[in-house]
Amino acid sequence: MRNLLLIALILLTATSCATLKPAKKPAAKTFTSGKISSNSSASVNLQFINGMEMNQEKKAATTNKQVDKIVAAENRTIPTHSSIDIERALPIHFIYAAKLGVDVESITNFKLFQTIDEWWGTPYRMGGSTKKGIDCSAFVNTLMLAVYAINLPRTSREQYEAAAKIDDADLDEGDLVFFNTRGGISHVGVYLVNNKFVHASTSGGVMISDLNEAYWKARYKGAGRIK
Repeated sequence: MRNLLLIALILLTATSCATLKPAKKPAAKTFTSGKISSNSSASVNLQFINGMEMNQEKKAATTNKQVDKIVAAENRTIPTHSSIDIERALPIHFIYAAKLGVDVESITNFKLFQTIDEWWGTPYRMGGSTKKGIDCSAFVNTLMLAVYAINLPRTSREQYEAAAKIDDADLDEGDLVFFNTRGGISHVGVYLVNNKFVHASTSGGVMISDLNEAYWKARYKGAGRIK
């Protein structure tokens, strides 16, 4: 009897194992260019990542074109006094906003600051009028001609005589500020904003200074406007 039960148990076990299917190993995923592929039908396509990169490149190219259009548009009219949206601002707007202590949006005359930037740091040279060296009146004349299409006399004294005198409270961008540094009217600069003016200094070349600095405040002789 025991032998019959043992034989029956062996036959039952053999039959059961034959009905079990072996477990399939998961399909190995392999990385290819732009895709994760597998032998299963549920492969994941990552081509959209490449598409995102292409969109970013296109966006960058579009942005560059917009910047070029901004520069071209702001150079067409001299001076430019249209408002500048901070999202459209160029590096030059941020640089001179920081130098002047004003909001980026207030840097509207692109041609003015472009001209200043081109001459920035040019050394002072008495009688000079080039980027190898320039004096204060020659720089003012160069800037006024480039930005406002105004041709001034050569010397600071002559420029003082040609300008209509204005009160300090009425100072505006493009007005001239005059100083006595060695007897009479001997230095001139162009007013910008926030008490700042640009000029060719004997110590630092073309730069921006503040009317409230002790040196300039002590030598300030008044402001004038070229009509």
